[in-house]
Amino acid sequence: MREIPVDKVGFARIGEFKGLENEAIVVVDLPAPDGAARKSAEHYAAMSRARSVLSLIHRDPA
Repeated sequence: MREIPVDKVGFARIGEFKGLENEAIVVVDLPAPDGAARKSAEHYAAMSRARSVLSLIHRDPA
């Protein structure tokens, strides 16, 4: 993946992206895992959709 076609950049919430894939995924404002099954499922869905590049930007709980 050398170039990102700007006209092909999209946005989706984790729940909306379930079952889809893309070359590069940037997950923004990811909540810290807390052991809850729902949050674990969201983390898995968010992090398992990238084919080449995965970037995580999480929020600081403080």
